[in-house]
Amino acid sequence: QARLRGLPIHIGEMEPHEWSYDQIDAAAAAMRAIYPARPLVYVLDYAQVISSPANKREDLRERIAAVGYRARKLARQGVTVLLLSSTARQQYLALKTTDIGGEADPAKDDAGDYIGVGKESGDIEYAADTVLTLVTGKQLEMVDVREVWLAVAKQRYGLPGWARMTYSGSVYRDDPTPGRMADDDYDPANG
Repeated sequence: QARLRGLPIHIGEMEPHEWSYDQIDAAAAAMRAIYPARPLVYVLDYAQVISSPANKREDLRERIAAVGYRARKLARQGVTVLLLSSTARQQYLALKTTDIGGEADPAKDDAGDYIGVGKESGDIEYAADTVLTLVTGKQLEMVDVREVWLAVAKQRYGLPGWARMTYSGSVYRDDPTPGRMADDDYDPANG
């Protein structure tokens, strides 16, 4: 939280289907006009509620595809774009991890197998440079701390892989060292 204070964060909040995908470019251009020399990160949570432009009638898959390719276009213009999606219910079984000695260990799975587990993710994942999936691991001995694995399912310029993290209910950490899990012990200067 302390790291985010002072950052120029702009939030656009819309009701589902009030905002069409043809507005993505204009919103990014408006931010670029305000911050011409700064890096831009565009977060869209979540693509399934975006509508078609008023003059088009499209189904959900067509809208999602349009969002994915608009995001790709922005990325080519130097904007980092993060599209969020939840896991499709029918894909929950795909997220069951290899059981090693009674403990789930997602890193024993092929991270690339996690492509396609998001809702309506096909064209978004095809257009994306990187696809990440958070996979829940085991409950750790520390109170309210769970192991979480980040599957790097796709990297256009690299190989799939895994990163182990922990989650305390509100904060993710990439350092699972005991004693650094409680949110109130977090020192932003030391990570």
